[in-house]
Amino acid sequence: EFQEAKDRWQAYRRQIGLEVPKQDQAVSAGGSRLDQKISQYEMKAEIEGSSVSNYLAGRILGLAGRLDQARPFFERSVSIDRFFYWGHHGLGTYFAMREMPEPAAKHYQQALDLNPDFAKASRGLAMCHMQLRNYDRAESLFKKVISGEPSDIKTRYVLARMYIQAGRYAEAINELLQIKQRDPSAEKADALLAFCYSRTEALEKALDTYEAVLQRDREDWRSAMELGKIFLRMGRHHDAAVRFQQGLDNLPL
Repeated sequence: EFQEAKDRWQAYRRQIGLEVPKQDQAVSAGGSRLDQKISQYEMKAEIEGSSVSNYLAGRILGLAGRLDQARPFFERSVSIDRFFYWGHHGLGTYFAMREMPEPAAKHYQQALDLNPDFAKASRGLAMCHMQLRNYDRAESLFKKVISGEPSDIKTRYVLARMYIQAGRYAEAINELLQIKQRDPSAEKADALLAFCYSRTEALEKALDTYEAVLQRDREDWRSAMELGKIFLRMGRHHDAAVRFQQGLDNLPL
């Protein structure tokens, strides 16, 4: 039975792959165009009654923020085909969006049990374990995703943030430098690098990096405040006062 289900996966991937860009465009457009698309997907799910059509209806509803309407479609997709791992991923995402990491992790794991190579489920499960502070498990899952796609900068950022959350600043620095090596224009890595340098007593590196960040964006109040703290630690009280004032002047209203 499972093998028969696996034989359908290639066709499922093709169908889903064709529809995902259309859904993303409709969500970006919003308004009546989005409402029309949602109605089309809901009607198709009702008429076809397939796992794929129900999943796609749930997906576009979820992207539109209509989570409670999305959930029944995901549930139907896995009741029609219990080996349909996309449906479990959809349910995982539903619970993740509801900030319920434990049931989300359960569904992401079910998707991975069916297809261990499904990177989206690995990433979702890693995020759940990160929220639950199961850092070792989250790390192994993030690294699994990255090993399959080394250029996945987005996942590298999340892994770096996980290291920061766990207080593992040296590992965060290593990951952030990997990001900079792969994408020198990845400017948002700089403020994170500076923060990590400041936590590992590399104050000169932190100072230089925060200065570079603020040269690009003088209104970055967080970086200005952090730089002020570094100047205080270095005994440079006037410089600290200047940066604290810069931060205060640019606080969001």
